Amino acid sequence: MKLILHIGMGKTGTSSIQSALRTNTAALAEQKVHYLGMWFDMIDPAYHGHSGLLDFLALDEAEMQSTAISFFNLMSEKAEANGADTFILSNEGIFGHVHRIKPFLEELRNHVDLSLVAYIRNPYKWLPSAFTQWGLFHKEQKGPLQTFRVRAATLIGQYAAAPVWIETYGDSLTVRLHDTSIDVVEDFCATCGITLPPPQDAGIGAF
Repeated sequence: MKLILHIGMGKTGTSSIQSALRTNTAALAEQKVHYLGMWFDMIDPAYHGHSGLLDFLALDEAEMQSTAISFFNLMSEKAEANGADTFILSNEGIFGHVHRIKPFLEELRNHVDLSLVAYIRNPYKWLPSAFTQWGLFHKEQKGPLQTFRVRAATLIGQYAAAPVWIETYGDSLTVRLHDTSIDVVEDFCATCGITLPPPQDAGIGAF
């Protein structure tokens, strides 16, 4: 049994990838692939959504290991029910929490063929987009709006997770360079060895 975990990073076309996976259940099923969604709520409904993801990531090492076994058992049940042999979970929020999720992934590796996929974007192009979304539109920081100069110093810290992922999971990790000129869904599918029908509208990518 194989698990493909798409870990982000954010602002690299993740929403487009998730939408394509979510809306092509039948095409995936024909390839014995099942999309689990974004969250770990199949383990516990409390792990749904952004706050639920943080609760999941706050589990201690023993709880993470136990949860990984539960996750594997649930995948096994789904595999028996629908014939899937490959599962995909996609959540860009995982990218910045490599240390927290490590016990979960280490235990999972004992039970499944684990494959991690990450996209990295040129910071020069990534920062303005990230600032617009997380600094203005979906304001994450408390207090008054921060200037780009101030907020960018915090946002760029997300790149520090990249070398940790590579060092820890280099044998299981595929890192792709993201650029708005590529069709990120097509690239993701090629990376994972799956095919999906072309989208109904153009413009897939991160902006």
